[in-house]
Amino acid sequence: MESGLNVTSLAGTSAGSAMAASLLQGNHKDVVEYFRSITLRNPANFHARKLFMGSRPFPHEKMFRRAIASYVDWKIFVQSKIKIAVNALLVPEEVYSSTWKRARLVMRVMSAYRREMNTVRKGNYRPYLIEESTASGLREVTFRNADFSSPQRVEDIILASSSVPPMVRFQKLDGRYFLDGGIFRNMAVDLLESADIIVGIHYDIWSRLQYERGHGFKQSEIDVTAKEGRRPRRVFLCPDRRLPIQTWDYANPKGVTLAYEEGLRAGERLLPILRRMS
Repeated sequence: MESGLNVTSLAGTSAGSAMAASLLQGNHKDVVEYFRSITLRNPANFHARKLFMGSRPFPHEKMFRRAIASYVDWKIFVQSKIKIAVNALLVPEEVYSSTWKRARLVMRVMSAYRREMNTVRKGNYRPYLIEESTASGLREVTFRNADFSSPQRVEDIILASSSVPPMVRFQKLDGRYFLDGGIFRNMAVDLLESADIIVGIHYDIWSRLQYERGHGFKQSEIDVTAKEGRRPRRVFLCPDRRLPIQTWDYANPKGVTLAYEEGLRAGERLLPILRRMS
């Protein structure tokens, strides 16, 4: 990696799976610039005219897939010594086979997300999304290097990890249907191969809370201090201000650039700490 650090593993979920892929290939700057350019040509996140014409009104899936197809080389996944892990949630066949059950699942997940955000805003946390995933029979599946065996497989796996209807439809892979892996595990660091130091990257406190409390960790087990002589195993990186773009905003090219720059600044603050730890 350009930072000079010895990176042995990368993991990502949802849109983070695409960023993990671009880091694996070292072309993240090109990916961000390409995505900025296509958002520049997209005037809105909902195209009512297309709906009336009988086509999909949300541009997200097409734009996302186009970016992956343009900038992700499947051969690098197979050839790289860096291990990669991407998660998604497998939808039970009996749920997907029914239009009503599919719609009900999406509504229940959205309701769980709203309830979870309400608890976060009140200074508490309850893992409603994890509870709903379990109750609905969703099962986490992890894809690793060998699974990315063709260009189409790369697109399908990353889209499966990012499936949030109606913006990105349920994704079909090997005859099975998947939803966004972030519903259950929004910070995928525990899918990594063993490493001396694990860096968890997130953009708001919710992801950290879901990781800490939703998956059975205690704060004292994962909190990081930079005390002399102590070698922490996990470090968490988050921008120190709210990002200038919202989730699923694919019509804000300025926000894309500013969010990327904010991430770079956060990474630059962390680099000296990581070098001392290495």
